[in-house]
Amino acid sequence: MERFDGAAATRWALLAAERLGEQREWINSINVFPVADSDTGTNSLLTLEGGIEALRGLEPHARVDEVLGAFARGALVAARGNSGVIMSQFVAGMAAHLDPAAPHALDARELSRALRAGHRAAKGAVAEPVRGTVLSATRRASKAARRCAKGGGDVAAVCRAALDGAREAARRSPEELEVLAQAGVVDAGASVLVVVLEALVEAVTGERPAVSGALAGGRVTTGAVPIVAPDLTCAPQAGSDGEFELMFLLEAPHDEALTGRLRGRLAAHGESVAVVGSAGVWQAHVHTDVPARALAAGALGTQRQVVVRHLALHAGEAMPAGLGVVAAVREPGLLVEAARAGAVVHVPSDPPATAAELRRAAQDTGAEHVVVLAEDAGTLEAARGAGLEVCEVRDGLHAVLALGGLVAHGSAANGPAEALALLRDAAARVRTVELDRADELESVARDAELVAVLHGTLVEVELLDELERRALAAGAGEFVTFDSGRADAQLRAGVA
Repeated sequence: MERFDGAAATRWALLAAERLGEQREWINSINVFPVADSDTGTNSLLTLEGGIEALRGLEPHARVDEVLGAFARGALVAARGNSGVIMSQFVAGMAAHLDPAAPHALDARELSRALRAGHRAAKGAVAEPVRGTVLSATRRASKAARRCAKGGGDVAAVCRAALDGAREAARRSPEELEVLAQAGVVDAGASVLVVVLEALVEAVTGERPAVSGALAGGRVTTGAVPIVAPDLTCAPQAGSDGEFELMFLLEAPHDEALTGRLRGRLAAHGESVAVVGSAGVWQAHVHTDVPARALAAGALGTQRQVVVRHLALHAGEAMPAGLGVVAAVREPGLLVEAARAGAVVHVPSDPPATAAELRRAAQDTGAEHVVVLAEDAGTLEAARGAGLEVCEVRDGLHAVLALGGLVAHGSAANGPAEALALLRDAAARVRTVELDRADELESVARDAELVAVLHGTLVEVELLDELERRALAAGAGEFVTFDSGRADAQLRAGVA
């Protein structure tokens, strides 16, 4: 192939998703950095599938800039995790480099320049780039492609050179990142790029190159020294940089400085910050211990598709018996409580979430059977439109207590259907009431197993102490308080 055109770009996108689907579990298994949460392969695949969905609206003979542009936009909206955000920006950088007025296909030099632009864009998406990660792989791949093009290589040769560069970066990743060496693995993000560039070579040449990773016996090679993976004895302790993952879409008027501002605001509240986008839509990602503060700091426009996940829980099975739970919670202070219980937390938006956004959140649970726990009509309607089970609650406190009931008794469930029944039962047993006076708690708390009080930030500690005394005096077995994160003096009690 002498030129890389729209048809080749489409083949690349389709093959990249297909090959990544084959390698996903292996890539998940070696996922150590920045957090050992075993989802880099899955996140990258979901991101690419979002890009492919965006290609369906193109004309059959679309130009290469149109194909890459549409793919990048779809991947941006669908991006999952740090790896997905970076991969979407790599393609976006390639697309942005292309001139719509130029020829509808790229020669070898133009393709190498596009790969270089992809690397620069991917690096620019990350607040603190780290050596030994996918960014090292994009750098080596683009440099190798550029050298090949300058030496007179054709399009196929440039693609093979880019693949060799990425493979070399993956092979060397444990030399550059100590946590990988300790675990005995290569970088998962770099391995994603290797698979994507293997698909590029296949799309251009029609021949599948020697396969890295799981299909090559668990090794990434350059034809020289292989690094065998995985040995994850240290992985659960590796690379922890925040208890929660927060992701959201930001819709705002075009502002070239917004990316940097948003990145800086998120970096003040966490790590693994990645921000990508332009033309009115940005995708933001951060690992943080304070998701409510990070979300507030990132409110530079309309926030949609807001999801909070507990990173350690989602490295394994988050909820009992294979049931996935999406908890729609508005109260900032309850985001962490719902996530710690094992739910994927979706923050309701205005206008309400779409069915596609609820399906996305459901996918993020990693479960085949998913229920949406919500109070607002918009979220419930979207969940039903997405074909998901729903469990209606009265407020965020009700949702957290119902989740607590499921976690406490879920080990008895034999499959997701029984777990869902336990959740519904737990929700039915929860009562929540507004409190105007402290003495109102006594009748609510009488002989209750658990009394929980949700309070605004303006409620004084002395009042909370009085509420605890009254609850225990009324025979409550346990008393807990949750800060709503809202600057008011409201009190709401829940009994489970």
